[in-house]
Amino acid sequence: MKLIKTFIAALLLAFGLNASAQEWPLYDDFMNLHYKDGRIYDYDNSNQGFTTSEGQSYGMFFALIQKDKERFDRMLEFIEKELCEGSFDNKLPSWKFTDKTFDKNNATDSDLFIAYDLICASELFTDESYLTKAKIILKKVKKHCVVNSKMLGSLLLPGTYGFKNDEEFVINPSYYPPFVMQKIASIDRDYLVYYENA
Repeated sequence: MKLIKTFIAALLLAFGLNASAQEWPLYDDFMNLHYKDGRIYDYDNSNQGFTTSEGQSYGMFFALIQKDKERFDRMLEFIEKELCEGSFDNKLPSWKFTDKTFDKNNATDSDLFIAYDLICASELFTDESYLTKAKIILKKVKKHCVVNSKMLGSLLLPGTYGFKNDEEFVINPSYYPPFVMQKIASIDRDYLVYYENA
């Protein structure tokens, strides 16, 4: 519930419907509970902490709203080092991490959200290196996670593995929030096509 409240508050701040970014106690609460050394921890019923690429992408989004460049960069560094085997050049982020990579498959929703975060960071912090990383992610998603449907056209799969075979494939339109896809399409129009086809 706290994550949902924090996310809603972040959206309100992002669209200018709330107080200034400096007055956001939910951000402090979230970071105190879930953040450590660049990593966002999720907790299951046994309180065994794990990290997902989705959690990292949301944490980066919250940090952007708060203009917290230090934490943003630390979370980005964790993603590249631990989830991408050192760099986005190597692979898309693994979606789940414990004390080591738990599942190497990517999650397309978080990949797109990370790219969105990076595009926004390039604008907010006036640093083209973030945009370069976003473009690498988007290129890899297009390479590994796009399927062509005779009926619908090109579509995005939820991940690289496990969502298609010779007879069928799975898509999840909820993975593609309009504001994320709109921002991504501003630098790669193919993503507008994927969104509209879904």
